[in-house]
Amino acid sequence: MQSKILDIKNYNVELQTNAADTTTDVIQSVMSEAGEYGFVVFKLDENRKQKPHFHTYGDIDIFMVVEGSGILHLAEVKDDQIVSGSNESLQLKQGDIYSVKPYFLHSIETKNEPIVIANIAPLAHSDLKEGRKNQIAVDLFFTKN
Repeated sequence: MQSKILDIKNYNVELQTNAADTTTDVIQSVMSEAGEYGFVVFKLDENRKQKPHFHTYGDIDIFMVVEGSGILHLAEVKDDQIVSGSNESLQLKQGDIYSVKPYFLHSIETKNEPIVIANIAPLAHSDLKEGRKNQIAVDLFFTKN
């Protein structure tokens, strides 16, 4: 829906028609942008695992589970390696909200149902396989191990 003042988008429609693959193996759509931050919705189908990754930049990286459930895998990263003993796995369900700080490895795993997550983060956190129009930088890293 469009008005003279703003755009209203439906995340289901956007995921079906304007979504793109990312290098972390989720399907995502940028719903809104403001400065260097974006509101993104991404989906991970059932029985899949997102590629674990971390970021070094940003004040805000907030997530909300919109649909489904999954497992959030976390670990602290130092010198591009996982800090021993810092691994955690947490159950996620619809309505859960969490944030991830820089230098924390994170990924989502699904079992019998897909998960849809809304995310507010620097646009540099999004790394689409085919590239992003006007993207200046990418802040997406993978551990050495």
